[in-house]
Amino acid sequence: VAVVQKEDLPLRERPDPRSQQVTILPRGSLVIAEWVAPGNAVRLLLPGKPNDPSPAHVWADIGGHEGALLRPLAPGGDFWVEPRGGHLPEELRRDPDEKNVARLSVRAGLEDGAASAGYLQRGDGVQMAELVGRRARLVHTKKIMPFDTAPNGGWVDLFDEAGWSVLRVRFPGDIHPAELLVKGPAEVEEEEPRPASAAPSTDSLPQGAERGAREDLSTTDLSSEAASELPALLWQLGELEGKSVWTRDWREQVDPVWGQRYFVNKWSGQIVHRLSNMGVACPAVRLTVWFSNLSFEGIREDCQEAGPDEAERRIRSVERALLPPLAALADVDEDRMELNIVEGSQGAADATRGSEDSILGSQDSHEAEGFRVIATIRAPGARSSWASGALKQAMADGEQFTSQMVILMGSLPDFMNMRVDPYGDVALLKADLEELDIPRVATMFVPPPPPPPPPPLPVAQEFEEIRRSYMWTKQKMLHFHCKQLGLGDSQALSDGLQAALPEPALEELGMWGCRIGDGGTFALSKALDLGCGANLHTLLLDENEISAA
Repeated sequence: VAVVQKEDLPLRERPDPRSQQVTILPRGSLVIAEWVAPGNAVRLLLPGKPNDPSPAHVWADIGGHEGALLRPLAPGGDFWVEPRGGHLPEELRRDPDEKNVARLSVRAGLEDGAASAGYLQRGDGVQMAELVGRRARLVHTKKIMPFDTAPNGGWVDLFDEAGWSVLRVRFPGDIHPAELLVKGPAEVEEEEPRPASAAPSTDSLPQGAERGAREDLSTTDLSSEAASELPALLWQLGELEGKSVWTRDWREQVDPVWGQRYFVNKWSGQIVHRLSNMGVACPAVRLTVWFSNLSFEGIREDCQEAGPDEAERRIRSVERALLPPLAALADVDEDRMELNIVEGSQGAADATRGSEDSILGSQDSHEAEGFRVIATIRAPGARSSWASGALKQAMADGEQFTSQMVILMGSLPDFMNMRVDPYGDVALLKADLEELDIPRVATMFVPPPPPPPPPPLPVAQEFEEIRRSYMWTKQKMLHFHCKQLGLGDSQALSDGLQAALPEPALEELGMWGCRIGDGGTFALSKALDLGCGANLHTLLLDENEISAA
């Protein structure tokens, strides 16, 4: 249970601070914090009504530049009674009239069926003596009515099953609005509010309640010490969840009703439907196969006259030809596989190696050299077994797998040029299958894409033709009297005139009543400024809605 420290705490739909704001919580509200997420965010329970069957889940910041925005609830503090909802705005907490006053029943015992010990109403001040789950024992310390409606205090439910609260924290110096309606302003000001850390005065309590109040004081310190451990636990869970960027920290589950897959964090229990939202690494499988008597040097020598770009193009075509049959062997979609063919020390450095499954050779032979095929398969969800199942089954029979891979390599284009010894055999030296996690950035921290460029301005076919062919036609006279020209038409005309440079041919330009406006005038002035009007002797621009400079 958390207490709102800020005057108005904004609540939003998602952990991302840029998400849409839902509502605000007033200062002193009691809310249920479900868990702490990375990025200084905490998920709260927000019911829409008492005993709400489907309360909303919202997010808020734990702290900011002004300090902590939320703090854990601890026994011993002072509270205002708000039977209609302590987390609601002031206008919703009020009673409609004097005949419709909401009351909070007080029990003599912890159990639901305990005898009644009175009632409390809006504006009463209480102190929390004990806190057991969502139930608290209260001591009546401030009366809104002339008589005490709960002289011995008692037990109440701070929240219902949906998280609807009936108390609000009373801060030092606070005056409840209901007091101003029942008492005069002068009488209210004379009462000095007791600090939240102070103990309730036993002088104003009946003799039977005095002993219970003194017992409360002896247990307040111990209860506060126990409650002070709550923030540390929440922060530890938040830190562990923030470091849960590997798939081993998440458990994959399937909704039994809808069949939808979701993931549960093993530290905090948080449920997400997309691991990419939390920046969790993508599970993958990497198959590396080493071959002898193969090299790309033959392709590079064959492309010496065409240049290195041609050699790279032919190498990429070899990789594209190998991708479909290898994806079929792994029984995965082609778009989930990334295939590269490397040789020598290229691609040897890799810090994300997982558990290896080698079927041939020792694990340290040809590890960082030789001609090899590297196929990386990205698996959905949190398990790499989806991608490695078919490969493990194929690699179980080493002889058959070796024959399949050699046949696949022999069917590739430029295979004869890749052979080092044209009379030697191509052999599979080693094949390793490893499971690994590929790091990725959380989608919530990825900056939004730039806005799309504005659409091109519409241009009439006549002016599109001028833009394309005026550099050859070079007409000396252009007249467009009383034609409606848009900004795109004016820019197309300007582009066509500029294309005729450095030999401008325009001598007369008539644009009477074309309504080109300031934008079209600016486009034409740019062409004339560059020299397109060197031979111009007539320019008609009347009635074009051109404003004064």
